[in-house]
Amino acid sequence: MDSIKLPRSDAGLKLVQFCRDEAHRFAISFHRKRRGKSALET
Repeated sequence: MDSIKLPRSDAGLKLVQFCRDEAHRFAISFHRKRRGKSALET
């Protein structure tokens, strides 16, 4: 895959970074909730 270089101030780059960060935040919170529930069951 080819990489694309964007300036740090580019709005498109900001959008991609925001989406990445939100997806990561969602995955972490889902994993923590799931892990917390299984700990209570055992």
